[in-house]
Amino acid sequence: MRKVSLVFALLAVSCLCSWAGTTNLVQNGGFESGPNGGTPPSNWTVVQDGCFSACTPWTITSSDSHTGSYSAYDDGGFELRQSLPATSTALITDAYFWFKEKPNAPFGFILSYQDGSSNIVMPTPASDGNWHEYDFLSDLLGGKTLVGIDFATGASVDTTPDMPSYIDDVTILAKSTLNPQPTPEPGTMLLLGAGLMGLGALKRR
Repeated sequence: MRKVSLVFALLAVSCLCSWAGTTNLVQNGGFESGPNGGTPPSNWTVVQDGCFSACTPWTITSSDSHTGSYSAYDDGGFELRQSLPATSTALITDAYFWFKEKPNAPFGFILSYQDGSSNIVMPTPASDGNWHEYDFLSDLLGGKTLVGIDFATGASVDTTPDMPSYIDDVTILAKSTLNPQPTPEPGTMLLLGAGLMGLGALKRR
């Protein structure tokens, strides 16, 4: 009986200690905060990095989206940038976004770190006109502190307005000790109570 009570208590405490909250480091990653046609999208910065002809900066649109009502699109020559809360890459549990790529323009993104380093990632082209998810968790550099992300499409002489590059649902989830812990399920609380009662009985004996 003593061993069973002790096991219950240890299991309950273990469950509570391992209960980890997460937070999305990206603000307005689904571009739902901005009005149709809004530029720059709320919480994002648009930076021009070269354009060989008339280009459209990153803009919120309701003409196409992966989820929700809006997405962001670009016709080349601009970067869409967001500074992130400085977060160790070891704490990041999920990192992904959805995109539709302009057929003849390169598409990529940049991950920036607190020490001034960065890495550029070019997803495999997906010019079939469909939405595709890109998981970049494995692209994060270990032992670094992430501070920003930039999306860019290559400057192109092709400015066909009906074939821009789209992104949506940008998500970077990280463990957070600052968030309140989720309320434990009743079963966990009962388990903890039984274990503590068992420990109390052991102490009295």
